[in-house]
Amino acid sequence: MKSQSTREETTAKLFFYPVHGNLLLGSENPCLHPRPGELVQALTERFHIRCMITLTPQFEDFDITGLAQYHRPLTDAGVPSPDQVRPMVEIVTTHIERSQPVWCHCQRGLDRTGCVLGCSLTSLGHCPDTVIQKIVECFPPGRRTPELLRLWAPYADLIRSFYVRRDGVG
Repeated sequence: MKSQSTREETTAKLFFYPVHGNLLLGSENPCLHPRPGELVQALTERFHIRCMITLTPQFEDFDITGLAQYHRPLTDAGVPSPDQVRPMVEIVTTHIERSQPVWCHCQRGLDRTGCVLGCSLTSLGHCPDTVIQKIVECFPPGRRTPELLRLWAPYADLIRSFYVRRDGVG
């Protein structure tokens, strides 16, 4: 069994962020890491992840016991449509409602991943503006410039479109 410091070294170079406690996690593609299998194993154990969604065209089955892997590629050519995002939202919400942590990733962990995570949370009744703010706060500082945030506005609009009020109104 690896020591805690060895596990932290294994995961230290990945852009990885929690969006909803430790239940909903986003990252860049773990295959960018020198040892992706070890990385996925370490993070799966550390966060008790039970679901991984890969949004990139490339897919690697990590064959980890207890980890359901889904390959649902979204092209990196602009904002996806609601119909493209809905299947991922259904996967995420099913696992979240069972308190099973979900890890979603695309190539850089920002646009497609942030969109899927945000749409999932708003579909569960979370305030869209709060969700969007939380996701943007996870972005690296260089991605939070006014110009880049304007470019991300269509993703934020898609996140808002998935909002479902849970108080019986709206």
